[in-house]
Amino acid sequence: MFIDHPISGVGLLNFAKAKAPYKQYLAGQVDDELLDYSFQGYKVGHGIYFTQLMAEGGLFLTIPYLWLIGGFLIGAFRIGKIKSKDENTVLLDLLAGMEAGVVGHCVSIMAINALFMYFLPIQLVVGRQIMCALKDQ
Repeated sequence: MFIDHPISGVGLLNFAKAKAPYKQYLAGQVDDELLDYSFQGYKVGHGIYFTQLMAEGGLFLTIPYLWLIGGFLIGAFRIGKIKSKDENTVLLDLLAGMEAGVVGHCVSIMAINALFMYFLPIQLVVGRQIMCALKDQ
């Protein structure tokens, strides 16, 4: 799907509908009963989070999304490295917890269908606020 629609994707939450034409490519390679079950209308690709993100949102969504996650993790690591010498470690501990939460979230979404989980944006926003507070100290 991503190869066929690399820029804009097939549209958010359209993976289940857009997968139907791809059934013919797997015919004969996979058990027919499993193939029919997998291509039922409501089935989505569990365990292929970033692949589903690329298929539904294309590069238009995937690049900024990964940039937000990567930017947060890099920023948190840099601030933690710089500010670790300070006496006030409460915010650093909180930031480390937020960083662990983002990494844990990214690991867990690799095994479930969670394209629009609420917690990741909240973690990123709160973590960025903590980074701003640490920069001002």
